Amino acid sequence: MQDKASTMSRDNSLANDFESLKSDFARLSGDVARLTKSLLDEGKQRGSSAREKIGTHAQRTMSQVGEGVEKVKAAGKTGADKLETQIKDHPLASVGVAFGIGVIIGQLLRR
Repeated sequence: MQDKASTMSRDNSLANDFESLKSDFARLSGDVARLTKSLLDEGKQRGSSAREKIGTHAQRTMSQVGEGVEKVKAAGKTGADKLETQIKDHPLASVGVAFGIGVIIGQLLRR
């Protein structure tokens, strides 16, 4: 009779252990699900933050490029205006300089 009682005791112990393992796995599964969600939320937040920083930096860079283009345009216009004034003030010298530049370019291209 003791063998039967001992076997039943072991069976109950195994059943209890099995139930305990099932409970532990259920808890672990819930923990993993919460951790996964937390990691996804953190990744989304960091991605959004990085996207905002990149967008801000890109806008600032484009603004600086636009300012640089405007400065170059202004400098080019100023230079062209000065050149036009010089040509009007000294037309013969301008023709001579243009002729000299043409001769030099012609000599360079012949080679």
